[in-house]
Amino acid sequence: MKKTKIGVIGCGDVSLKLYFPHIQQLVEDNKTILTIVCDTMPQRAELAKEKFNAKIACTDYKEVLNSNDVDIVVNLTPAVYHAPMTLEAIKASKHVYCEKPLALKMEDADAIIEEAKKKKVVIVCAPTVVLSPVVKQVKEIISKGLIGKICFVRAHGSHGGAGKHAHYYDPSWYYSKEMGGGPLFDVGVYAIQELIYTLGPVKRVTAFSGIAIPEREIALVWDKSFGPAKKIKQKVDDNTLLLLDWGNACYGMVDSTHCLLASKGPNKEYYGSEGVINVNHWGGSFDNGLPAIEAFLEKKDLPARGWISPLPERVVEEPKRPWTGPNGVEHLIDCLNTGEKPLSSLEMARHMLEIILSAYKAAETGETQDLKTTF
Repeated sequence: MKKTKIGVIGCGDVSLKLYFPHIQQLVEDNKTILTIVCDTMPQRAELAKEKFNAKIACTDYKEVLNSNDVDIVVNLTPAVYHAPMTLEAIKASKHVYCEKPLALKMEDADAIIEEAKKKKVVIVCAPTVVLSPVVKQVKEIISKGLIGKICFVRAHGSHGGAGKHAHYYDPSWYYSKEMGGGPLFDVGVYAIQELIYTLGPVKRVTAFSGIAIPEREIALVWDKSFGPAKKIKQKVDDNTLLLLDWGNACYGMVDSTHCLLASKGPNKEYYGSEGVINVNHWGGSFDNGLPAIEAFLEKKDLPARGWISPLPERVVEEPKRPWTGPNGVEHLIDCLNTGEKPLSSLEMARHMLEIILSAYKAAETGETQDLKTTF
């Protein structure tokens, strides 16, 4: 099989901690070649080149887009740059893996979809929780009707904020509205994608949103040039509660905040007319010591009723390697080789963007928002 040549734009924290190690595994599996890495700060690009054996390091992203030695552009820049760089990459006839969100404006998402169709390139958008075996199993259980009609769901899309995690570089941009920060774009998207994957497109959204913690401390930064801890002003809403309506009296509640320091409860809860599913996995954020999935079944044709763990039927295969967010890069390569449409598609990314933007508008106006997109 032909090795796919990868160029990475953005060598920051997420790249170094998650994506480059994953790409290195793909290189070791003879699936890829890491040809070029790019960052506006030369020391970051050089660090990534040396640490992960890239051929070239550069500071101009156009060098990646214009390279004949790049099949896939992996866009790992801050959110504000996702749409323009992804659109330029598509126009350069490159396939793209784009970190979340795809864009910050609906018109930019529309333009990306139109251009990708025109250029016949494949795009995979983060997040990629749709690739998680746990999430696939939940979808299969619901699709088979094992817990009946879904009545309502509850989901966490929160953590304590970037300042609570160890970063290579200054994570202050996560708290900036201009840069596309804030918990809805940062962590809420994971919960939103899981729910729309399992239950389908949302029809209406309403929300409450505001700033709960006006000042944040940035302390855990590995870059020695960062200096001592600093306090910054919160410049984007850090506490948002969404209510989602799928129609047919099926509702959902999602918290999307930078105010969740810890939790022992399930990450997702699906309440059906004939049972309940608790999804306990947090993707590494918290360890609550519980099985990934628990189900409460109350069906007349079953010999047992009550909580079951582990589930009696395995409906997904073991993954080739444990699921993490960067598995989307491998998914893109697989889609190029098989011709299959990505599970984490452009249309799904656009629908998530509309949910987020509509949530902010609903919180601002006090009016429930009807959604127009689907996937």
